[in-house]
Amino acid sequence: MRLLANYELTPGDVREYNGNTCTDLARTLAQRHGLELDADEVAALKFEILYRDFRTKFFPGTIDFLRAWAPFRPLAIASNSPFHFVQRCLRDGGVEELFDVVVTVNDVRVRKPDPEMILLTADRLGLPPERTLVFEDSEPGMQAALNANSPVVLLDNPGYHVPARRPSTVPVTTWAALTASTASKPASC
Repeated sequence: MRLLANYELTPGDVREYNGNTCTDLARTLAQRHGLELDADEVAALKFEILYRDFRTKFFPGTIDFLRAWAPFRPLAIASNSPFHFVQRCLRDGGVEELFDVVVTVNDVRVRKPDPEMILLTADRLGLPPERTLVFEDSEPGMQAALNANSPVVLLDNPGYHVPARRPSTVPVTTWAALTASTASKPASC
């Protein structure tokens, strides 16, 4: 936003961005602050800079957890990010082959918190949403899972904020804690 509109994101803007797209954030900030922003130009510049400088770094414990569970359960991704970005992250992390299904904002009409993405992911997995365990790190993602009647676990990832508004029935954990819990899982999962 700084390059295109001379606007510095506030900590509140950053929290609001978590789980949303840069085009949505650009539209919101343009309306809220009277900025002249072209949302598509913001997205293009974001990915130009991102692909030049970004290197995929998974949260501690994530890859170990995925590798531990991939042989026992189908894994999927349902992301508000575009497919080209998700694919790059998976490829860079060497985990692309672990996922049976990848659903992105490109596959749906309405992004999270709408349940469409979770429902489509469950359908592609061949599972009812009630039997599709969703791991999320954002309020829109948590809400999408709840709206789809899927059980959800919130992940407390470094640099992210666990949603303050969450049902008491939604547990919060970390990838490292999940990984530690897989050490004792039975071989017949």
